[in-house]
Amino acid sequence: MITLMILTIIAKLAVKLLNKNRVILIIIMKKNWIPARK
Repeated sequence: MITLMILTIIAKLAVKLLNKNRVILIIIMKKNWIPARK
């Protein structure tokens, strides 16, 4: 039971990190696309 709880906490943290990284990647992509269009 304890191991399952730890795994779920790690999984939730991993998802949060992935979401943050995805947002950062999207922002970087947008910044790179704007000068490319010009």
